Amino acid sequence: MVMRPVNALYSAMIQVRKSLRVHTKSFKSC
Repeated sequence: MVMRPVNALYSAMIQVRKSLRVHTKSFKSC
């Protein structure tokens, strides 16, 4: 299965969004 650059970029953006969400949650709980 060959991944296109666009797909890889999209998945990377999703991962960043998820990590950002986790960070904001921990920040708000503080």
